[in-house]
Amino acid sequence: MQEERLLILQNIKQLLTMEPEYSSTQKGPEETGLIDNGAVVIRNETIEWIGSDRDLPDTYKSGTENATFFNLENT
Repeated sequence: MQEERLLILQNIKQLLTMEPEYSSTQKGPEETGLIDNGAVVIRNETIEWIGSDRDLPDTYKSGTENATFFNLENT
């Protein structure tokens, strides 16, 4: 059985998606979504959650077992 891996990327200055409904700004082409200060949760190579860092569900915040956190602020 493969060990579950959870990767959490936070404070992404601008996160570009291919779904316009995820956009937190009106900048960019209509076919894309642009999220300022975004976050992404990846579980076992699958994107599980995407959105604004402030909307990151509590279940993914610090204290999550077996999670690797990357804070991309100021990078």
